Amino acid sequence: MKTDGFKTALAIAILIGIAIRLFAVCIYEPEHGAVLQAAMAKGFLKSGEFVMEYGPVMDSENHSPSLSCHFPPFYPFVIALHAGSPDFNLDVLKSVSLRLMLITAIALYFLTRKSFGLLSALFVTAVWILHAAMIDNSSKCLSENLQILLIIVFLNLFHMSRKSAWMLIPSGFALGLAYLSKSTIPFFPTIALVILGAVLLCRNNKKVIPWVLGGLISFIIVILPWGLRNYNAHGSFDTSPYIDSTINAISINPFGFLYGILINFLPMLFVIIVPLALFMPETRKARLSDPFDALLLFFSFGAFVLSLIYTASFYVIEETFLPVNSIRYSLISFIPLTWLIVRHIDWDTKSAIRRAQITVLIAFISAVSLLAWAGVTSDKPLINEQDIALSEKLVDIVREKQIAQPVQIGFTREINKNDFYYYLFALEKRFGCDKSIQINYVDESGSPDIIISIPSGDAPSGYFEYSISDDDSILNLENRRRVIYIKNEYE
Repeated sequence: MKTDGFKTALAIAILIGIAIRLFAVCIYEPEHGAVLQAAMAKGFLKSGEFVMEYGPVMDSENHSPSLSCHFPPFYPFVIALHAGSPDFNLDVLKSVSLRLMLITAIALYFLTRKSFGLLSALFVTAVWILHAAMIDNSSKCLSENLQILLIIVFLNLFHMSRKSAWMLIPSGFALGLAYLSKSTIPFFPTIALVILGAVLLCRNNKKVIPWVLGGLISFIIVILPWGLRNYNAHGSFDTSPYIDSTINAISINPFGFLYGILINFLPMLFVIIVPLALFMPETRKARLSDPFDALLLFFSFGAFVLSLIYTASFYVIEETFLPVNSIRYSLISFIPLTWLIVRHIDWDTKSAIRRAQITVLIAFISAVSLLAWAGVTSDKPLINEQDIALSEKLVDIVREKQIAQPVQIGFTREINKNDFYYYLFALEKRFGCDKSIQINYVDESGSPDIIISIPSGDAPSGYFEYSISDDDSILNLENRRRVIYIKNEYE
């Protein structure tokens, strides 16, 4: 049947999706996780190692520069590569996110077209670029976009290995980089899963054994140095302390873990529910006996289950339910699921076209809804409002009090380390990186011009409390219980 009109509509939808993503990146501020990875990148550019300059995020007792174990290294490395110098601010994250979005869209289109045809490429790219969860995640500059790009590359190389078995070697390399971009599975179970997949791949085709071993070795070569580094520094091979605590969460609070499964399931299902529901007939055509189908099924559903286990563990450890976090952990399943669908779809049927149109329409509505919400709230940042308000208030204070530069700002030890690193970048963005501002903890900065603290009674000796209660734009700071103290000489 003729599909020229649908192809044109899909191309227009892709262009609209790109425009929406550009707008969203401009008005959103980077998420805390992205900021911490930017701090890792800054440490790498300064020292050649992924260090947190002001101490680890999770250990409140150790405040000296320390090797980071909070995130895997590849996204911070990409940030560092893009920045080129440690004198960068958070605008670099937006630039990196935009470039990754465009590269992913181009790669997704051409690789899907090569494997499944033009209409499939337009359809998959359109629903990906318009998906509200994808837009939200990309605009917050998080690492999932890089991981999705590498998963796309891995799946394509694996698909090519059906004709050229040697492609399994670079596919193992791409899978290793994907693991080092974002990982939610413990180190050794990940290797065990890859080995299991390698064994199953060789079961019915002994000729590919050398190439499968090559791919397995390339995967291990990529991830092993980071695992050894973490083990030597922190006693664990895992890329994050949250991963290391997954099994502990199940044993510590099994009922809490089950409750975490229940409350996180629906937000995570939101990512894949539309294509899964509308294209169930195509999904059911997949066969485990086909290696590529089996791989797509694993990344569509197996990875979803593993991510659900991780989010439930996060709920137990942190005692916090964050639906936005739950959603982003399941983003990895979306592209494999859509590839599984287009691999078995028959575009010559009216039913397939109609269901694809509905899918794109729902994605478009979700994107426009996100855009409308962004427009309504464009007078204030959509995330991290308190952090940004504080940094902007400090800029106002410096100008009002005519404090000479370089301005010294000290934080008390009670300030959450997540907040501290965000303030560091937010302030550097407004003052200038490493030039007009000196920021540190109070006991390491002598007598700073300004002290950021939590309410603790009287002001420190030699300081007065700066009143913020009459400023509507900063009232949320009181909800966060922040206090600004300024030297008496500026009163």
